[in-house]
Amino acid sequence: GINSSERNIVDTLTELNASENHSVSLVLSWEKPLGNRAAGYALRAARLARDRAGVNLAEAKMEAIEDIRTEERNVRLRSQGVLAAAESARLNKEVYEGEKRRLENDLSTPFKVRETLRNYLDAVDVETRARLDLELSRVALAGSQGVLLDAYGFESLDVTSELGVQPPPIP
Repeated sequence: GINSSERNIVDTLTELNASENHSVSLVLSWEKPLGNRAAGYALRAARLARDRAGVNLAEAKMEAIEDIRTEERNVRLRSQGVLAAAESARLNKEVYEGEKRRLENDLSTPFKVRETLRNYLDAVDVETRARLDLELSRVALAGSQGVLLDAYGFESLDVTSELGVQPPPIP
């Protein structure tokens, strides 16, 4: 059998050729879209992306301003630190010179002189580190302001050019 009713192929073909099993049907399908939903969704997605880009731009501007203010504050604090360290080194040098004169007059010991010398050299190290930190803060400030490349003689890119204009060819 070829189907579940256990009929053979001849009976099945005979039934298919019978005239009562022939019918003709015509189907007409007509559709009219109610609106271009895909384009509407794409438009809403593009508007959302534009709004998100505007928020990202505002965020980037605020972060840049915050970075510049932080680095300016660091430069001011580091320069005050350099002044304080220089004054400390100067005072420690005076103490060392005084201790040397006291040793020459037998009013001090070599241990005390070496201790004041060590304090003076430590103060010089602190002043040197403070000057280095000040220079690093100045570099960080120039970097946050976007003028670090200019300070070293490099030419920065022109970001104000129009999008449609092609850049000049590289020589």
